[in-house]
Amino acid sequence: SSAASDVYKRQGQNYLVALSEDNVYALAAGAYYVWTLCDGAKTVEQIVKNISTELSSLPEGDKVSESELKEPVALIIDQLARVGLVKYMS
Repeated sequence: SSAASDVYKRQGQNYLVALSEDNVYALAAGAYYVWTLCDGAKTVEQIVKNISTELSSLPEGDKVSESELKEPVALIIDQLARVGLVKYMS
């Protein structure tokens, strides 16, 4: 998947991502983070691995396994793709 735009700013708890002046999306912090990892080169599995690796630096109680992350990350990417913020690459 690849990020379609890099025009963004933070507003409150959300990040605003603009595809155009009329096409602006408010993303929650988690969705925004996943979107920033969608660089057109990483697979969904690689994105999940990156997030899992970063979370592993947190205290033991906050660790999340790759298997626990896969479904929510895939759902976020599907939602981002549905509105045109990422595209699946073949």
